[in-house]
Amino acid sequence: MGLLLSLTFLLFGIGSAFIGLLITQPDAVFNFLIPLPPKADVFPYNDRTWRATNEIPAKNSEIRPFRIDWPEKDLLDLKQRLENTRYGSPISDVKFTYGFPTGQVKKVVDYWLHKYDWRAQEAVLNQYPQYLTAIEGLDIHFVHYAKPQVAAKPVNTFPIALLHGWPGSFFEMYKLVPLLTTPRAIGEFDAVAFEVVIPAIPGFGFSDAAHTTGMDPCNIARIYDKLMERLGHTKYYVYGGDWGTTIARCLTVMYPEKVLGLDLTMYPVSVVPTMIRTAVASVAPSLVMDPTESYKLISNHLYTMLQEFGFTLLQSTKPDTIGIGPSIRSLTFHELNGSTICRCCLERYPGWTGGLHPGEVYVLHATGIHQPNRRRLDGTLHYG
Repeated sequence: MGLLLSLTFLLFGIGSAFIGLLITQPDAVFNFLIPLPPKADVFPYNDRTWRATNEIPAKNSEIRPFRIDWPEKDLLDLKQRLENTRYGSPISDVKFTYGFPTGQVKKVVDYWLHKYDWRAQEAVLNQYPQYLTAIEGLDIHFVHYAKPQVAAKPVNTFPIALLHGWPGSFFEMYKLVPLLTTPRAIGEFDAVAFEVVIPAIPGFGFSDAAHTTGMDPCNIARIYDKLMERLGHTKYYVYGGDWGTTIARCLTVMYPEKVLGLDLTMYPVSVVPTMIRTAVASVAPSLVMDPTESYKLISNHLYTMLQEFGFTLLQSTKPDTIGIGPSIRSLTFHELNGSTICRCCLERYPGWTGGLHPGEVYVLHATGIHQPNRRRLDGTLHYG
């Protein structure tokens, strides 16, 4: 009896110590139990082509200037489709709980038709130099800007890649450009500025979409590293938001010798140790966090997540179901054209910001960027 009791205490002590290590030092425990394989076996470092044919495209490092300039016939086509939109009957007293309500869509479409000046907004979008370059068979669109140096003293300039997400576009980074490119004193440097590179994710805006499956964040990271290298940068900073966060994380893990610094605005729970800590915090938060920070617990946000993230299931399993819509020109599919992207953006922004809204002009900017040359809304593929 005494021996059994001693063994029980011993096993309990070992188990408690293991759980304690798992909570406090999860990386060390998992590295000991499951050593990490070589990065080359995990990440897609090898070149590939994203064309329908598997031919490796000829190397072409040309960087071509690009300007946004919708053909007048496309603007007229959009106007006609908006004028012929057929609205369903709205459901009363649900506000935004069923999605973006029909009544609000009518107001936006009216603004779009009678007040929104696309040509004026084209000038806004074209205020910074834009380019196209072919990488792995795809034309990648990007903004590249560094403020000319006119200061009396030399400016230390560092390259930075700003990576957008969904349903955004390269335009969502525009407000950062003057902040980053204006020289200012930072640390030991009297004058520091950044050379800004804003690539559009493949399948977004004016970047070509992949013709084959497999275009995931790590493959995009490899493409972006090639872009930075083509621009002459072997070391650079990276900022990412939304899907740009995941791409930036892949860049940093795949090319740590190149990434000088990383800034993220979204931290997804994507690793087993973090998930374990989150589960423990849900039942015994004091073990892993300050109890006053209970607002961080995922259990307190579960209902909101169930309400707001239904789109991820459709987009990760049947991307073409929604993705084909934006390119359909027939008025029979009135809800599957430009207004689909617009309605999606209008719904997402208030849902993710606690009711804040960037304004119709911003959303119509995003819609205009995604609309003119899409075979499908390829951004949905990244949820697969």
